[in-house]
Amino acid sequence: MPIRADYLSRGYAAPISVLSKFEALKYRQKFEDAEAKLGTLHFKPSIYTLLRFAYELASHPAILDAVESIIGPDIMLYDATFIIKEPNSPAHVSWHQDLTYWGLSHNGESYFNVARYL
Repeated sequence: MPIRADYLSRGYAAPISVLSKFEALKYRQKFEDAEAKLGTLHFKPSIYTLLRFAYELASHPAILDAVESIIGPDIMLYDATFIIKEPNSPAHVSWHQDLTYWGLSHNGESYFNVARYL
């Protein structure tokens, strides 16, 4: 099913292939290297302003193409944050709406959340 139709039908579109296996491994290594230097990157706001690879992920052409297919070409990056759940961790993130946590409201503007899992 095309991305836009999937989104309009279910309220989300998934899965959407974005990174090749090689790209995913490359970005995972960049992430691990950054954490080794800087400490945990968990929930660091606007990390894409400090780490080039985080910006590259947030603005990856495949992601922008998918978003554009749903909302059109007027796209702004509001934030990019890593939410880290290590393997075998009992931690979880409950179902939620990000607008509440971002301090945004439903005022007629279009907000679109993109989640990536590596």
